[in-house]
Order: sequence, then structure tokens, then C-alpha cells
Amino acid sequence: MKLPTQFFSRSLPFLPIPSIIDSLKRYLFFLSPLVSPVELNEATRHAADFVVSKAANDAQADLIKHARLVRSSESYLSQLWLNSYLMTRTPLPIHTTPQLTFRDDTSHSLKMRQAARAADLTHAAARFCLDLAAEAIPPPVFHTRKISSSSLIHDIAS
Repeated sequence: MKLPTQFFSRSLPFLPIPSIIDSLKRYLFFLSPLVSPVELNEATRHAADFVVSKAANDAQADLIKHARLVRSSESYLSQLWLNSYLMTRTPLPIHTTPQLTFRDDTSHSLKMRQAARAADLTHAAARFCLDLAAEAIPPPVFHTRKISSSSLIHDIAS
């Protein structure tokens, strides 16, 4: 029996919704190497003011409400991420631009040429995209217990 690519997606655990306090602690932690001590103190003061504000409670309530609406099919972040990151057409700042690095393919001299290699990578990416859309890629299955080959054949046959 062939399983669709996204067969196990619904059984994955959902991301927990972080508290406002946890989110602000992470924000300040990651902000600290990027700003001066004076700016960090100012950001900490603003975060302390925000955490007790009505806006913080409203934002948390909206996030929880949104998570309940989408929980049956996907993570609460999926649509937000798709809309804010993938759908935007503004130039990406350097810190969010993905990079792929490949080793030189020495098996074929033709693939060492830049245009041929770009065409090969584009073809492979398009083929993967089509296979994913057609659910032709089997889902990854990680077994948590050892199964002997004879019992596996018995389970499949029955």
C-alpha cells in the first residue's frame, strides 16, 4: 500500500503557544548582541510596559483564538508564515536570504559549466515540486521498535 506524502502530518504534535513573557524574554535575549546597553535597557523597559498592557492581553487572546481555528489542519504559524514571508514581494534582507551550497560535481565535465549545472538543479527542483504535488513521495517513517523481517512480511500480508 502506497501512503500519500502528507499522510502522517495530522498526527504530528502542534506547536505550543508561547506566553507573552516568554516571547519577550526571547526577543530581549536575541536583541542583546545587536544593540547598545542603553538601547537594550530602553527595550527592556518597553517590554515591561507592554507585558502588563491591554494590547498584550489582546494579542495573546487573538493568537489563541487563531490557533483554535486552524488547529484541525495545521500549525497556528503556518498561514502567518506563508503570508508574511513567502507571499511578500519585497527584497529580502540579508539575514533572511536562504543559501544553498553544493559541492562541485566532478563526475561529468558538462555539469561543471555554470549554465548546465543551474539547469540541472532547476530541473531537479521542478521534478521534486511536481512529485510533492502529486503525493508521489512516500512519507518518512521512523520505527521505534525493532521488527524482524519475517514479522514485517507477515504484518504486510495480513
